[in-house]
Amino acid sequence: MAAAALLALAAPAVARDMTQTRLENANAEPENWPVVNGNYAAHRFTNLSQINRANVQNLSPKMMGLLGGQVPAQGGRYAATRLEGTPIAEDGFLYVSDGWGAIYKVDVRSGNRADFVWKYDPEIDKVWAGDVACCGINNRGVALWRDSVISVSLDGRMHRIHKESGQLLWECKIYDPAIAETLTVAPLVIRDLAIVGAAGAEYGIRGSLDATELNTGKQVWRTHTAGGNDRDPNEQAKTTWLDPYKAWETGGGSIWQTGTFDPRLNLTYWGTGNAGPNYDQEYRPGDNLYVASVLALNPDDGFIKWYTQYTPGDPFDYDEAAEHPLIDIGGRALVVRAARDGHFYGFDRATGAFQYGEQYPTIVTWSGGIDAKTGRPNKYVPGAPLQKYAPGSVADRAGAVGMFCPAIGGGKNWEPTSYNPALC
Repeated sequence: MAAAALLALAAPAVARDMTQTRLENANAEPENWPVVNGNYAAHRFTNLSQINRANVQNLSPKMMGLLGGQVPAQGGRYAATRLEGTPIAEDGFLYVSDGWGAIYKVDVRSGNRADFVWKYDPEIDKVWAGDVACCGINNRGVALWRDSVISVSLDGRMHRIHKESGQLLWECKIYDPAIAETLTVAPLVIRDLAIVGAAGAEYGIRGSLDATELNTGKQVWRTHTAGGNDRDPNEQAKTTWLDPYKAWETGGGSIWQTGTFDPRLNLTYWGTGNAGPNYDQEYRPGDNLYVASVLALNPDDGFIKWYTQYTPGDPFDYDEAAEHPLIDIGGRALVVRAARDGHFYGFDRATGAFQYGEQYPTIVTWSGGIDAKTGRPNKYVPGAPLQKYAPGSVADRAGAVGMFCPAIGGGKNWEPTSYNPALC
C-alpha cells in the first residue's frame, strides 16, 4: 500500500465547473492546484506564503490516505507500481491516481482527516498491459474539465468520470498495448480537447500526440513524433530517416510527461522521447525527427509550428519528454528546458528562435558545448548519417564502447523543475 500526504484546503459550499478561464488563470486560485504542473506554464510554484524557509522544518504529517494501487499483478513482471503522479487539488478535494490508473477523490476539507469520497477503477488487464510497459507501472495524474475528471489507463484508454459521483460517463480507446503503446501521461486539457501521447519507444512504437474531443470522446487529430505529421503534405520529417526500410515506423519519440500551453499564442509545447532502438544509430541513420525534440503545435489541429531537436540521431537515450516551462524574463517570452543532455535551453515561444544553451551539470563530455547561433551541439555534423559527437562517446556495432556524461539519467531526469516568477 502507498501513502499519500494530504494538505487541507478551504472549500466553497458548491462545487464549480473547471472552465477554460479558470485553467488559464490558475495562479488566481493559490489554494488550488488545477493543472498537473500547477498552471499551463508548468511553473509548479505556489504563491502561498504560509510555508517558508524559516518554518519549513516544522512541518509534520497531518493526515494520511492509503491507496491500493501498489498491489502487483499476479503473474506479471512488476512486483510493485510507482507513484509518479501529481494530485489535482480543487476546493478542498484531491483527485489522485495510483500506479494502475485507479482514480480517488479525497475530501481533506476538515484539515485533520483524509476521507475517500469515491474510487474509479479502470479494471485493466494488469498482466497484459503491465508486461508491455517499458519502465514501470505508472500513471502521472489526471485533468479536470467542466464537471469531470479526465484520466488515462495503461492499456491505452481515456476515461471521463463525473467529478461528483465518480461514475464513468464515457471511455475511448486511443492506443494499443498489443503493439507496445501504453498511456501514462496526465492529459493536458485545452478548451474541449484533451491531449495525450503514447509511451513505449523502447519497444518500437511510432510515437504520437493525440487530441480527443471531450464532449464526444472522438479523436480530433494525431501528429506523429517519429516521421512527422502524415496529414501535412509539406512534412519533411521522414527524409531525416536515411535507412531504406522505414525505420520511422517503429522509431520511438514517446510521450510520458505533460506539455505546456500559451493561450496568447495558442501554442502547446511538448517534449519527445528517445529514438528506437535506443542506442543503435546504424539501424536508423539520420537525425530522426522528431525524437529528442521540443515541438510547438497548434492545439486545434496538431500542426507543428516550430521544433528544435536537442540531440540529432540520439545515440545516448537522452529523451527529452519532460516538462518545458514557459517563462517571461527580460522582455522575452521563452520556453525553457533543463535537458537531460546536460544543457539548459531557452527558445522564443512564438518562433522557436534559439536564445541560449548553457551547461548546468559539472561535467558534460559528449557535445563540445552548444553553438551560440544554431543551438546545435558543437560536435554535430550536419548531414552525417551517423553522429559520432565527442570521440569515444558513441557505441557502435564494431564494438566501440561509448562513454558519455551525463549518463542516461541525464543532468535532470523526469522529476520536474519549479520556477518562481517573483525572483525574475
